[in-house]
Formats: sequence, structure tokens, C-alpha cells
Amino acid sequence: MKKIVTGIITCCLALVLTSGALAADQKEQVDVYEQNKLLKSVVFVVGKSEYFVNNQTPGKKMDASPYITQDRTFVPVRYLANSLGVPDEKIGFENNMVALNTEKVVAKMYIGQKKIIANDISIPIDVAPELKNGRTYLPARFVAEALGYQVGFVNGMVVCYTGDMPDVSAIAAYIGKPTTPVVTPKGVTDVSKIGQPAANFPWAKNEKYLDNGIKIKYEDLKNGNVYKLGHHGGNYKVFDMTVTPETIKVKQEVNEPIGLEIFLIDEDNTVRHRMTGSPKEGWCTYKVVAEYQDDYLKNPKADIKKVKYIVINGVDFIEVENPLYEGGK
Repeated sequence: MKKIVTGIITCCLALVLTSGALAADQKEQVDVYEQNKLLKSVVFVVGKSEYFVNNQTPGKKMDASPYITQDRTFVPVRYLANSLGVPDEKIGFENNMVALNTEKVVAKMYIGQKKIIANDISIPIDVAPELKNGRTYLPARFVAEALGYQVGFVNGMVVCYTGDMPDVSAIAAYIGKPTTPVVTPKGVTDVSKIGQPAANFPWAKNEKYLDNGIKIKYEDLKNGNVYKLGHHGGNYKVFDMTVTPETIKVKQEVNEPIGLEIFLIDEDNTVRHRMTGSPKEGWCTYKVVAEYQDDYLKNPKADIKKVKYIVINGVDFIEVENPLYEGGK
């Protein structure tokens, strides 16, 4: 009984703190899965007021539907948070801010602001949370990635998952959609043709086996651009990147059993090499801190806040501005 009373008081306090249009979200009741942990996958479908857990059909009903704007999929905050294992009492609203709390991550977003703050680290994104018909909507991809999940897109379906990309054919059949992934890149940049020689990059003076490179912004990889690397028998493509304080993930296409190497470039041009294993559904994961690799080259422990560039190397290379770099602070 004491636990029940405590839970009621907690919910009441959350309702009192919620103001304006955000209050409408607080009334939703959504299942939270497996003791606040995502089982295997959650799938949202654009335009459909139903979402699917672990490929089970029929799905869970919603009173609002995800929609696409600015090439991003937006989902009502309560359904997105609860389906990813964040219970109501761990969702906070204050003025125009939404906070999602898990055991490892506190993610905050502000209505109208193009950023997500994960564990007090601000990460720029290309869209902002929105208010629509009195409801708060969050960009599904950025929220799921901030909470530690991977995200895939299959013809109008947003797939949030852990481990390997799940087979969503049962859901596709249920909603009457084909399962062929739709890829609409904005363009393919051949770095070997437009890049500068490696000698033009200060950090590359002691690096061997580098040809041409270009410098890009983190957002360039978030906006559907594709970069082709390697012109000495290699045929590599880079599609996307996500960066957290602990890991860097790169979506890539390679013709070898392991993924491309990346370099972490500090503000003083210290270079740290990071290797990975085989891509999983196109994604390779790299550790920011890799003590064995750094000990071998006698480099100090890496700090993502001091990493100025992340270089993806396929003989040709792209130098990506690190979104978590704090300018030496």
C-alpha cells in the first residue's frame, strides 16, 4: 500500500509540474517494457496510430500518429519514451524542456531548439522538437540514439533496436508495406576526385598510406550525403555517423570483412587509431577510450571533448568535425 501511495504522489507531482501544451502528453498511458528496458525492437510507422514491440502484431494503439517533416520522423513524446523503456515518472517537463531519464543517460530537448543534451553534453541536430495539435513530438532517431539504441528505416517504418537489425517482414505484411529499404541519398561525393593531398592536413604528417581527403561537418553525414573512399582497389562508402562520449558509430559499405579504421584527432594534432570488427547492418562501433591502442603509441587517455576531428580512413579519407568538441575547455 505504501508503494502505491508513493506512486500516486509521484504521478500527481509530475502532473503539477507539467504546463501548457505539454500537459496533454502526461495523460497518456503506455506500456513500459521489460523493467524499463527495450526487449529487441520497437517499430513506429509514419501515419499509423499503432506501434509494434518485438515484431508482434497487432501492435499497441496510440491516439496520435508519427509524421515526417524536414526529412525526419516525429513521434509523440510519451509513446516514444515509454516504448524505449522510460516510465512516466522518469519523463520530466519544465517550461519548454522535455527530459528523459534512464539508468545511464539523461536526455533533454527543448521545443524549437536544434539540439539534444545527453548527460550534460550538447549535441547539435538538424531539427527541433515540435508542438502539434497540443501534443509534444520528438524526432525519433535522435532520441533513440541518445538513449543508446540503433535506428533503421524501412519504407516508412522507424525501427529502434538493440543488437542486430530485426526482421520486420511480419509488420510490413500486417500494414501492407514492402520491406525493401528506401535509400534516398542527396548525392555521392568521390573524395579521390575532389580531395586535397594528405600533406595538407597538419595531423597527417606522420601517417602513411593516406591519399586524398576532405573536411566536412558532422551535419553533412546526417543529411543524407554519401562519401566514396579508396581508389587503389578499394570501394568504400560512408553514409552516417553518431557520436557519444563512449563510442563512435559509422555506417559504411566496405568490400572487406572488417570495417574502416578511424582516427581521433586532438586539438594538438595527436592522432589515436581506432579499429573495429565486421559491420552489423552496415554499422561499425569504435571505442573512444581504447587503452591498449593508446598505450602502444604512448598516447594519453582520450577525451571526446578534446577530440577536434574524427577521420574515417579508406586510403582516401574524410575529416569530420566532432560535434562534442569543446574547444579545449
